[in-house]
Amino acid sequence: MEKVTVTIFGAYAPPCSDCDTEPVTGGCSCGTIDIMKKEAEHLKKLLKGKYGESIEFNYVDVGTEEIKNYPEIEGILENFQLPLTVLDGKPLLHGGISFKKVTEAINQQINPQ
Repeated sequence: MEKVTVTIFGAYAPPCSDCDTEPVTGGCSCGTIDIMKKEAEHLKKLLKGKYGESIEFNYVDVGTEEIKNYPEIEGILENFQLPLTVLDGKPLLHGGISFKKVTEAINQQINPQ
């Protein structure tokens, strides 16, 4: 099987403005956490379990300098709702993360009909 690259572009939710607690500590009463990254990590685990080393997986926080490594995505981000799932450099899904849709797209790519 050929290698497939899945990249999730997301954003970190900053600490709640109503409290000074960092979300990492879990002490924020508002429940602000880095949900997009957690969902992306869960997707990575599922994809690696299904496809093994045939999957290259990346998570990019669009609020960091790392987005500069993806100029083609940086230029189109305003057209999409985060998180944005990109398969081999092509936008696939935005506004959520779906194991089913990603696996369907991967299967279509590796076994075109």
